[in-house]
Amino acid sequence: MSGNRIGGRPQPDRTRTENPTGSLGWKIREARRARGLTQQSLAEGIVTVSMVSQIESDKAMPSYRVLRALAERLALPLEHFLSDVAQQTRQNALYKLAKGKVEAGMAQEAAPILQDLLQQEPLYVPAWKLQVDLAECYVRTEQWEQAEELLEKLVEGIDGEADPHVMVQCLDRLARARLQLRRVSLAIYHWEKACERMGEEADLYGTLFSEVYYHLGMAYARVGRLEDVGRVLAKAFVSIQKDPAKVGQVALQLAEVLHAMGEDQKACQYAERAMRLFEDARQRKLYLDIKARYARYYGYLGKVADSMFMLRECAEEYRNAGHRDEWVETLEQIALLSLQSGRTEEAKSTCRQALECAEPDSGQEARIRHLLSRILQEVGDLEGTVVELEKAVAIWQALGDEERLSEAYPDLVELYRKRGDYVRAEAALRHGLTTIRHYRQLFLEMG
Repeated sequence: MSGNRIGGRPQPDRTRTENPTGSLGWKIREARRARGLTQQSLAEGIVTVSMVSQIESDKAMPSYRVLRALAERLALPLEHFLSDVAQQTRQNALYKLAKGKVEAGMAQEAAPILQDLLQQEPLYVPAWKLQVDLAECYVRTEQWEQAEELLEKLVEGIDGEADPHVMVQCLDRLARARLQLRRVSLAIYHWEKACERMGEEADLYGTLFSEVYYHLGMAYARVGRLEDVGRVLAKAFVSIQKDPAKVGQVALQLAEVLHAMGEDQKACQYAERAMRLFEDARQRKLYLDIKARYARYYGYLGKVADSMFMLRECAEEYRNAGHRDEWVETLEQIALLSLQSGRTEEAKSTCRQALECAEPDSGQEARIRHLLSRILQEVGDLEGTVVELEKAVAIWQALGDEERLSEAYPDLVELYRKRGDYVRAEAALRHGLTTIRHYRQLFLEMG
């Protein structure tokens, strides 16, 4: 998001902040010590000892009445402190304004205020608080490198100063930044540290608890740690039962992981639990997404008739609601199930219907053409099979989708061989090998 970058001067490294020299609290403390007074003797009859301690550490702002009484006891004119009060009041007001803008989704406007505050001397707002919110601005505006740099300093510097919730939030945001910068192992490390800090206190951390576990699960999925994915997503699922939208999101991911692990029965259970939460019209789209996924798992379990029935219901609703991509994807699933159950004509017609609606030259179109080639091969239409697979390969080549190409090229080579077209078979194999290293051994065997 280079067009939305947050500008500003380099910020001083103020991750750790002491009571600043010249601040109101510092002046009161030094005046008290110079007169040989304890906090208790200064506070007596005016405020509590605890309040004096907070005022001296700039964690609390005294009222005009209290400040006047303290000045009298310290035998100093009130004017000695008033300039500090005005500056502290202004800084606190600006900080509240910036924080409000962050919470309102106006990070672009909040960041310059926070950056300006961090330049001020003396600084009455704890610097780490300003930096936490500035880091949040960087995250929300996708300035990942700036976010990473600032959050790394915060994580190292505020431990013991900030409350546990803020520390976990910083670890979560640092992990997000590092994931975006493709530092997946470091992202996992920080999310694991956040989980370690939270322990089992789901209620204490609220939605942050589920967010951390959800993001950790998605990071595990990226590196293939499926068992860990299932474990942490299950924890996220349990912790967000009062938030239906998040339940659905986590349930979908968890069901996918369980399916990848071969646990289709459990995948169905999670999808079914989530479906019950979304049967009203307000959550209809999410309900349909879960139902379509649920139907697929039913198919994997061999319950083809039930699966097809639910998928057709979903397809109809998707079409009526104008959700084209989901409609086409559901048609693709119906065609696949039809093929697997031996209903090739139905599979072929459903594929062609999906192709009419798919986005041209998209990955979706390529997948459907690949499926159609399998159907045509099943009915013995070799030429049609080759044509459809060639079209799919051409799209994946244009998209640079090596994973799909690695599946399609061997099929295409074999089809050319069956047709007796060895020149094209070799050309296709050579062309594939320029982009897919997986087939180096196959090329050597071909000689």
